Amino acid sequence: MVRRLATFGMVGIAAALTHFAVAASLLRFVPAGPGTGPVLLANACGFVVAFFVSYHGQRRWTFRSSRPHGQSLPRYLAVSVTGLAINEAVVALVLRQFAVLPVVALAAGIGVAAVWTFAVSRSWVFSTAESAGA
Repeated sequence: MVRRLATFGMVGIAAALTHFAVAASLLRFVPAGPGTGPVLLANACGFVVAFFVSYHGQRRWTFRSSRPHGQSLPRYLAVSVTGLAINEAVVALVLRQFAVLPVVALAAGIGVAAVWTFAVSRSWVFSTAESAGA
């Protein structure tokens, strides 16, 4: 379990840095507008790029899954899209409730979504117990 958490963390950091770099870069080029729209759009774009980093890393190194991509990819996509919804809600909430920079809200959203992703990936997406019984 310690190895799995450490590997999840390393892959997660790589994905989070990818997510953050894409979102922060887009914020430099997206015209500022009213409300949280530009930040949420940049955040979603960062999420999409980071999804592929995360899926391949978690499947290959963290969970060492042999579950076929046809089973694990749709599950990971469902978990990740739910994670994105959680992430976006946290980002919007932090931006609206606290006087913080957008990058602080992005970091908070990424952190909360990471907890969700690990728990469900371990128990459902890459679970070996279920695939052994299938």
